[in-house]
Amino acid sequence: MGKQPVYLVFRKANPGNFSIESIYRGLLNFWRQSKQTQFDFKTISLNHNFDLFNFVKYFLRSLFVRGQIIHVTGGVNYMIMAFPFQKRVLTIHDFYYLKAEKKSAVYRWLYYQLPLRYATKVVVVSKATKSDLQQLFPSATDKAVVINNPLTVPLAAPEIALNRTPSKPIHILQIGGKALKNYDRLLEACRELEVKLTLVHARPHGLEEKLKACGLTARARVLSTISSEQLQELYQQADLLYFASLEEGFGLPILEAQANGLPILTSNRSPMKDLAPEAFLVDPLDTAAIRAAILQFIKEGYSREKRVSAYERLDQFSYEHIAQQYSALYAEL
Repeated sequence: MGKQPVYLVFRKANPGNFSIESIYRGLLNFWRQSKQTQFDFKTISLNHNFDLFNFVKYFLRSLFVRGQIIHVTGGVNYMIMAFPFQKRVLTIHDFYYLKAEKKSAVYRWLYYQLPLRYATKVVVVSKATKSDLQQLFPSATDKAVVINNPLTVPLAAPEIALNRTPSKPIHILQIGGKALKNYDRLLEACRELEVKLTLVHARPHGLEEKLKACGLTARARVLSTISSEQLQELYQQADLLYFASLEEGFGLPILEAQANGLPILTSNRSPMKDLAPEAFLVDPLDTAAIRAAILQFIKEGYSREKRVSAYERLDQFSYEHIAQQYSALYAEL
């Protein structure tokens, strides 16, 4: 008897936006290298954000081929309904846009209500996302399983990660150009501070004007499409990660920074504060608090003990640990 097939369904590839892909392709590589897995992993990649052709194609195929496990990895929740006779897993990363923007009833039903109804199991990537699920779609709570995202970058050697010293002026790294990343308040907080900034924005439209308005043009660089190797270099070159998001489903850059011993300034909200309890925690709506935290870092630095605590905690986010949880979930279906 052959191995149980598991199909991972990926959204359309978008340059500069690859967090979901890095998570699951990293898990795929781990599974494929493991000789103990009981599953045969395959992938389905969509060509459009709403891919009607592939939806119909797989719906028709599902009428004749049964007994497969389908895992929709995020961003294309509606694809769950293209596999009516399979065992279906749906990952929900967050509900930010559903809560923050006025989405139509059609969007709500197509991307959340119906997919949650027809999913066999729902993976939520943090306790915070599960809490949102309970509030927004309480009928789906019994299907929910919390499986954190894995660390997707290699651990820096301890002697490098745990013995970093900040440069002068300090170099702040900020990742993400969406409004929820709260970078506007970082720019305001850095007015007249002796800092350097690197901002990674896939679509930096309008950012230069904001930097100019805050007098930061000469002290900032903006990067758009970067490779995973370049991202790793940025973590190693920076002195502080700014990740004071208004809301996150998980917060992968926090783990990536910890893997490199990089100090973190983040929000005093879940899940960020849960991933980095030793970080500089601030109210993300308080620009003065953000500025004060940066000044505190400039004055006091970041202890080795805090780096060690964060670095050692990363074991629970290894590919092996997270893959075991997914394998157990698939085996239960």
